[in-house]
Amino acid sequence: LFANTAIDNSLNAPDLLAAVTPFGYDAARLNAGKAIVSDLEALHNQKEIKYSNKYAQTGEKNSAREAAYDKYIVHVKLARVAIKDNPVFERQLGLQGKRATDLNGFLLQATRFYNIALDNADIQTTLATVGIDTTQLQDGLSAVTAIQAAHTEQINAKGEAEAATKIRDQK
Repeated sequence: LFANTAIDNSLNAPDLLAAVTPFGYDAARLNAGKAIVSDLEALHNQKEIKYSNKYAQTGEKNSAREAAYDKYIVHVKLARVAIKDNPVFERQLGLQGKRATDLNGFLLQATRFYNIALDNADIQTTLATVGIDTTQLQDGLSAVTAIQAAHTEQINAKGEAEAATKIRDQK
């Protein structure tokens, strides 16, 4: 902003232009500088847009993760009740131990739980005794898949933001 103001003032005031010309800042050089400033402003704005997109994607991913995690935890608790006397189902569904809190661990555990439950009719019958039907299992898997998609979008947005910063910084 300051550079544009200084350049515009010099170009629009003959006495200022006359004062800076002996130092190598004639109208042609000032106009070239104005073009550079304009390009830098455009690059900076592009970077800001990319970072805004990145932050939006992060928010979407976090919202999707929270919703899916809450749903998954309810399903895990109910499944543990339903299969408490069946260690084979417990092991197949990966219900022993604590739930992962990191994204990758959560995605692995939840995907395993839903895929195996959806592929095994006996597990589905057992889960139905505590109110978990195949529609709920499919919804849970869809929620986990949505997190994976949102995470991919976030990573892409992050890369675009970093690339925009690099391009701006190279000018």
